[in-house]
Amino acid sequence: MVLKPWDDRPHPKRGDKNANTTYAAVGRALTQWEYLEAKLAELFSQLVGGEWPSDGAPYHPAVRAYGSVLGSAAIRHQLPYQSMLLSPHL
Repeated sequence: MVLKPWDDRPHPKRGDKNANTTYAAVGRALTQWEYLEAKLAELFSQLVGGEWPSDGAPYHPAVRAYGSVLGSAAIRHQLPYQSMLLSPHL
Protein backbone atom coordinates (compact mmCIF):
# COMPACT_ATOMS: atom_id res chain seq x y z
CA MET A 1 0.00 0.00 0.00
CA VAL A 2 1.36 3.40 -1.02
CA LEU A 3 0.96 6.14 1.58
CA LYS A 4 -0.39 9.52 0.56
CA PRO A 5 1.46 12.63 1.86
CA TRP A 6 -1.31 13.28 4.41
CA ASP A 7 -1.41 9.71 5.74
CA ASP A 8 0.01 8.94 9.17
CA ARG A 9 3.35 7.24 8.96
CA PRO A 10 3.87 3.91 10.70
CA HIS A 11 5.58 4.17 14.06
CA PRO A 12 9.10 2.72 14.13
CA LYS A 13 9.62 -0.39 16.20
CA ARG A 14 12.65 1.24 17.84
CA GLY A 15 13.66 4.83 18.48
CA ASP A 16 16.89 6.50 17.46
CA LYS A 17 20.03 4.94 18.88
CA ASN A 18 21.30 8.37 19.81
CA ALA A 19 18.91 10.72 21.63
CA ASN A 20 20.69 13.71 20.09
CA THR A 21 19.27 12.74 16.70
CA THR A 22 15.75 13.11 18.05
CA TYR A 23 16.52 16.32 19.95
CA ALA A 24 18.14 17.87 16.86
CA ALA A 25 15.11 17.03 14.69
CA VAL A 26 12.70 18.49 17.25
CA GLY A 27 14.87 21.60 17.56
CA ARG A 28 14.86 22.11 13.80
CA ALA A 29 11.08 21.70 13.66
CA LEU A 30 10.53 24.18 16.50
CA THR A 31 12.93 26.67 14.93
CA GLN A 32 11.04 26.52 11.63
CA TRP A 33 7.72 26.95 13.49
CA GLU A 34 9.07 30.06 15.27
CA TYR A 35 10.28 31.45 11.94
CA LEU A 36 6.79 30.97 10.47
CA GLU A 37 5.20 32.64 13.51
CA ALA A 38 7.55 35.63 13.18
CA LYS A 39 6.68 36.02 9.49
CA LEU A 40 2.94 35.79 10.22
CA ALA A 41 3.38 38.48 12.91
CA GLU A 42 5.12 40.72 10.36
CA LEU A 43 2.30 40.17 7.87
CA PHE A 44 -0.33 40.89 10.52
CA SER A 45 1.54 44.08 11.51
CA GLN A 46 1.64 45.30 7.91
CA LEU A 47 -2.06 44.59 7.39
CA VAL A 48 -3.10 46.27 10.62
CA GLY A 49 -0.98 49.35 10.49
CA GLY A 50 2.76 48.97 10.58
CA GLU A 51 4.95 50.60 13.19
CA TRP A 52 5.01 53.56 15.53
CA PRO A 53 8.16 55.61 15.95
CA SER A 54 9.98 55.35 19.27
CA ASP A 55 13.27 56.41 20.83
CA GLY A 56 14.85 53.04 20.13
CA ALA A 57 13.81 50.39 17.68
CA PRO A 58 10.44 50.92 15.97
CA TYR A 59 7.51 49.83 18.12
CA HIS A 60 5.09 47.39 16.52
CA PRO A 61 1.85 47.34 18.52
CA ALA A 62 0.25 44.98 16.00
CA VAL A 63 2.99 42.40 16.59
CA ARG A 64 2.25 42.59 20.32
CA ALA A 65 -1.46 42.15 19.59
CA TYR A 66 -0.67 39.21 17.34
CA GLY A 67 1.28 37.55 20.13
CA SER A 68 -1.50 38.08 22.64
CA VAL A 69 -4.03 36.05 20.66
CA LEU A 70 -4.34 32.54 22.02
CA GLY A 71 -3.65 29.85 19.48
CA SER A 72 -2.27 29.94 15.98
CA ALA A 73 -5.60 28.82 14.50
CA ALA A 74 -7.23 32.01 15.81
CA ILE A 75 -4.38 34.07 14.41
CA ARG A 76 -4.60 32.47 10.97
CA HIS A 77 -8.35 33.11 11.07
CA GLN A 78 -7.71 36.85 11.62
CA LEU A 79 -5.37 37.39 8.67
CA PRO A 80 -7.96 37.24 5.86
CA TYR A 81 -10.17 39.77 7.67
CA GLN A 82 -7.28 42.15 8.19
CA SER A 83 -6.40 41.93 4.50
CA MET A 84 -10.02 42.67 3.54
CA LEU A 85 -9.85 45.85 5.62
CA LEU A 86 -6.71 46.87 3.76
CA SER A 87 -7.82 45.87 0.24
CA PRO A 88 -9.68 49.12 -0.62
CA HIS A 89 -6.36 50.94 -0.14
CA LEU A 90 -4.31 48.70 -2.43
